[in-house]
Amino acid sequence: MKKIVIFVINIILISLFINFAGCSKTKQLIESASKNIKEEKTLPKYTLNEENFKEISFGGKTYSITDKSFALKDLDKPIGKVSQSFTIDENNKKLTKEELMKIYAIPSKNLEKDRINLNFGWIYSVKNLDSNNVIAVVVNQNLRRAEIIK
Repeated sequence: MKKIVIFVINIILISLFINFAGCSKTKQLIESASKNIKEEKTLPKYTLNEENFKEISFGGKTYSITDKSFALKDLDKPIGKVSQSFTIDENNKKLTKEELMKIYAIPSKNLEKDRINLNFGWIYSVKNLDSNNVIAVVVNQNLRRAEIIK
């Protein structure tokens, strides 16, 4: 009987610990999300070149988005946002909702290659680099390097 009581008490203590530990993680997530939402409202909007999807502009400056990437540790602080999503074809043409909803009787084997999803997010300054010349742009959850062209 004594072993059963000790076992039940241990189960209750473990459950309480897991519950409180989980709550603190949930609280951290909520606080982080709230902070990001507030910051999102203050960030200036950069303009995306929708002809080639490889250039962004703000304040008279145009940056070319390259295939090079940054690591999270390279980032300094958020300085702007694009916050747009598109699906394009192999010719960089934006697909309409009708085209995206089209059902193919015989789908192309290359359908996934023919459709490219692009999700643009926040823009960051990069540690030890002048943000007038180089910035980081979130594209499809990758931190892409963008370099000044004008």
